Amino acid sequence: MVRESVVKYLAIGDSLTVGYGSSYHKGGFVPIYKSFAEQALNTRVRTMNIGVDGFTAKQIYGVVRSQSPSSIAEANLITITGGGNDLLAVLEGGLSSVTPALMDHAIKEAICYLQQTVGYITKIKKQTNVPYRILVFNSYNPFGPIPIANRFITEFNRALQSITRLPNVQVVDVYRVFKGNERVLLYQDHVHPNDKGYRLMAEEAAKKGFTLKFLN
Repeated sequence: MVRESVVKYLAIGDSLTVGYGSSYHKGGFVPIYKSFAEQALNTRVRTMNIGVDGFTAKQIYGVVRSQSPSSIAEANLITITGGGNDLLAVLEGGLSSVTPALMDHAIKEAICYLQQTVGYITKIKKQTNVPYRILVFNSYNPFGPIPIANRFITEFNRALQSITRLPNVQVVDVYRVFKGNERVLLYQDHVHPNDKGYRLMAEEAAKKGFTLKFLN
């Protein structure tokens, strides 16, 4: 395992990265994951959180592209959440307006921009000699038995696995651990995680380990 004197953690994504729904603005899973990393690596972790409430995968990609390349190049731990707002955008017009074609387009666009986000990070990493790992969270289903929403999330999560073809990338499966437990893991808005939900996200991410690998 590569050991760094100070590990830099870059948190990328939407309201899940911001921590919406966590009590007292604790920041959701990000500070918990940081704490796990510090314990596992036995070193200090410095966090940079560039999550934005309500952003789609395309907008998240734009945020990443707007960062200084050095902030990406120097990051050792990188987490990414995204895709949930792409589904919400499709559902804005009501269930009656949602067609399979519209849903498929939204899935393809979300996956495309998440792949571009990771691809852009990888391109920068190829020019550096900094060990790193990227964790991309899949989506849980906060909508219950709504068929069209369940289909979106199932197909989105299946397609998201393709992102692991890129080096040093793993998918964190929160869909599996949230399924059937949404009532106790979601905030009062029934969309975002509560404190228990965010802790579970951090725990699942931590299970992937903290080994930092060089790309070259």
